[in-house]
Amino acid sequence: MRKLSVSVNTLFLTSTLFIASCGGSNEQKTTEIKPEKDTLTVKKEKEAPEEKPIVSLTKKEALARMKAFLKENSRKYSDYGEVDDMTAVGGNYTADGATDYFYDIAFFPGGDYIYSTHFFYDSDQDQIRELSFGKSSESLKSVTANEIKEGKIIGTANLWSAFSGEHSAARSFNCEFTIDGNKINFDKKYMPKFKKAEKEIAAELEKLEREMMENADGINSSEEVDY
Repeated sequence: MRKLSVSVNTLFLTSTLFIASCGGSNEQKTTEIKPEKDTLTVKKEKEAPEEKPIVSLTKKEALARMKAFLKENSRKYSDYGEVDDMTAVGGNYTADGATDYFYDIAFFPGGDYIYSTHFFYDSDQDQIRELSFGKSSESLKSVTANEIKEGKIIGTANLWSAFSGEHSAARSFNCEFTIDGNKINFDKKYMPKFKKAEKEIAAELEKLEREMMENADGINSSEEVDY
């Protein structure tokens, strides 16, 4: 009986050690096949594209670019007359981080007056385009840009009219305007200012014309008396 008891105990211990050994072996294999997460993260970071540096034209370069543009399109702009003056104001209008430029080019076609034409350098498109006015006033002849901010330009609107080479009237007021495509547009809140300026210009021109006629009548009367 004692021999049988020892044999049974020995068999039980041997079986227990074997099962424990098998369990440990399975656990070790599971640990070895885990994916390496850090390697995948590093690979994705290496594939990220590098950011391109933002490059802006200096004011000197912007003016040179404008002169080159006029030269390239000389067939068209020679009809505008000679360039009397050229100004450029820069700012981040298109919000791409690079500097855009608003140009005021004064052309002299001959005669008594100089006329302004405006252009815009779009840094996002890297091109210059000629601008014209949207619906505002027939007397609006030019705008002056003092400061360019994102999506708007702060400056003045300049209205002007004349009935001869010696008789003209002008009005200006502070405003903000936008550039939409190739149009210079104003918010509706400025329409009363346009109407007021138009009336004042019309009244001044009427006065000048009346005074001119009175002076002409006075001269004619004087000549008749002398005769």
